[in-house]
Amino acid sequence: MRAFVDSEVASGDYGTASAYVQQLIRRDIRRAEVRQMMLDGINSASAVPYDDAFRKRMKDRPTGHPA
Repeated sequence: MRAFVDSEVASGDYGTASAYVQQLIRRDIRRAEVRQMMLDGINSASAVPYDDAFRKRMKDRPTGHPA
């Protein structure tokens, strides 16, 4: 693992091994946040079925753009 981290630092994308690890942690935190948002959405009571009626409502709604 150390060789891999050293190669990432040597590539110039990270100044130090610590900076690389910090970026991995930030990425992992963001992934966990996105996962939680997805789970919150799935578990919310406001779900609308994505069916033909929904698609028609979306197609027929005004967009604010000239035709």
